[in-house]
Amino acid sequence: MKDKYAIDITTPKNPIKCHNLLSSVKKGKVESTTEFAIMLLHATNNRKNIAVFIEVLDKHLEATPSAYETYRPYLIALICKREHPDYVYESIAKTALKHTTLKNADKIDRDFFTALTKINTPEELKKEVQSMHEKLLEKLPIDVQDVVEEASRIIIKEQQGAPAVATYIIENLPEQRKKKSLFRRKGHKKMGR
Repeated sequence: MKDKYAIDITTPKNPIKCHNLLSSVKKGKVESTTEFAIMLLHATNNRKNIAVFIEVLDKHLEATPSAYETYRPYLIALICKREHPDYVYESIAKTALKHTTLKNADKIDRDFFTALTKINTPEELKKEVQSMHEKLLEKLPIDVQDVVEEASRIIIKEQQGAPAVATYIIENLPEQRKKKSLFRRKGHKKMGR
């Protein structure tokens, strides 16, 4: 998941220049567009600029809720192969929760919330994210065959070993809390539990 949605920093810019661009968008002098979002994500990972970017994006999405699907990849990119302070992760999670609806949810939302469950957020927010994640998994269950095919691709094309494949599988398959394994059930039955 992390590589699929990542946007790498390819054209680094001075944080002050990025801040000035964000200020222009925030004040309404420059329009918030997908091109601007891509340019900013290619230019910086500065925590202050990213926090302002999330704020600008959230306000834009409040004004035009239908744009969430268009801007969602840029929110997802913020948690893929990037490190942020906790308050930035908190802003990302709150924005995702505010603008994701189960009615319009798709596999990308499911992947996004799978990743959001693994970031550091306050306990109450973590519960909200986990709740939405479980609802998304009920609506859009993970196709194990897709995971197997991707794991096979990692082995064959990228020629990576078991650790990379195991990491991929663990990241992409949900925890099975409700069902106990067949061996465990039989063991309990045998022991009279």
